[in-house]
Amino acid sequence: MDSGQGIIHKLGIGLFKRLTGVYPGRFRRQYSGEILGVLLERLEEVEASGGAAMPAFIFQESEALVVSILREHWHERWGRKEGIMDREEQINHKIKAALMKERLNRIGKVVLFLVALIPLYYGCTYAYARIHIAQAKQLGVFPTLEDAVYSLSAKDFRGARVVRVDINHAEPCFPEGNLPFMWCVASSVFYDQNPEGYDHAIFRGYSSYYHLREGWVFMRGEVVPGFIGRVMERFGMEGVND
Repeated sequence: MDSGQGIIHKLGIGLFKRLTGVYPGRFRRQYSGEILGVLLERLEEVEASGGAAMPAFIFQESEALVVSILREHWHERWGRKEGIMDREEQINHKIKAALMKERLNRIGKVVLFLVALIPLYYGCTYAYARIHIAQAKQLGVFPTLEDAVYSLSAKDFRGARVVRVDINHAEPCFPEGNLPFMWCVASSVFYDQNPEGYDHAIFRGYSSYYHLREGWVFMRGEVVPGFIGRVMERFGMEGVND
């Protein structure tokens, strides 16, 4: 889980706990624990599926909870008027009625904060990915992975000329099938002599290449591996591999 998804996950847990805690007393004691358990279980399932749908899930379920809470308080109010509430519930109702407005205001602020956080999160991640992709394109966009490796590696270095470039190994960086457009390549570059300051003429390296819609680009190392790849997949910026 990346840091952004971790924050959203914690906010979702806190929000669900607060919301289920403002049900009417009788209903809360009987059902709120079960409701909270189901919500947290579903939140874990959404997170396990990749976490991209967490903000929408939290917003939808919070909206449904607020409606349910208002409905149960309405039922309790009418039950009190009809004289079917026990004395304990009547006392609790009088105490909680004074606090209900303040609590609902606080809940509303939390919901609005989460709603505002969703476009901010996606906007920042999209901008971050676009910046790195633009930097990668400056080094060249190539029709195939092989062209990208050869073009970026076959460069003279400190007085030595490139004799050949070998691709020793190339495969998707995530063999389990995630991000199939992100490839990791191990290559060797052979020079006609030792470059100035070095005692060998063969250089081996390990680098990553991303398949964009426009072609293949070399991607420099990232703070969080695969982060840009996940953003590309989410916003449909990846190319289709044959």
